[in-house]
Amino acid sequence: MPKDGDDGFYPTTGNELKPEAVISSRKYHGRVLVCAPSNSALDEIVLRVLNGGVHDENDRVYCPKIVRIGLKAHHSVKAVSLDELMKQKRSSANKSSTNKQSTAGCNDDSIRAAILDDATIVFSTLSFSGSHVFSKLNRGFDVVIIDEAAQAVEPATLVPLANQCKKVFLVGDPAQLPATVISDIAKNHGYGTSLFKRLMEAGYPVKMLKTQYRMHPEVGAYC
Repeated sequence: MPKDGDDGFYPTTGNELKPEAVISSRKYHGRVLVCAPSNSALDEIVLRVLNGGVHDENDRVYCPKIVRIGLKAHHSVKAVSLDELMKQKRSSANKSSTNKQSTAGCNDDSIRAAILDDATIVFSTLSFSGSHVFSKLNRGFDVVIIDEAAQAVEPATLVPLANQCKKVFLVGDPAQLPATVISDIAKNHGYGTSLFKRLMEAGYPVKMLKTQYRMHPEVGAYC
């Protein structure tokens, strides 16, 4: 359970995730996995990080090394997709290697793992976070952030948690439409209830966001 003053992304009290300044450049100990139920929702987050960076605890913007893993990446985020980064890695290896035959036989799993291990933030859909690629990583994740968590069925939300994270942040709006469940039998047995909603109904403390970013202030005042 979060303690008072210790529920932020980088807690202000003693915690290994708190960033520190090293020779005028920031070194972050925290390694983050960001997930969303769909590719479109995931790419929206990736694009915002690419365009605006990330704000630290002092509201300073920095640009962490990020990788978008999975299928159907939008062209706007292709530059940080795992497939594109692998192409660049192979191309660089081919130019620097005198023995192209040995380079061509390089293990793709090793290349993927190296790219992902080097990233500060990895983006993946919920389902793809169970890919075998994650089992090849040498480094786990300190934090898992799941967006649109109130619109995902609980089993899907549990998939990224298998990556041995230390903290989990579920972000969502339980007042929005729940996950799409076609089977009435499954619905009647609670399959459509998200982990977000179940924890909220069980009395787990919920942090309500107070800043409206999507709506004009004059309209938001009436909501």
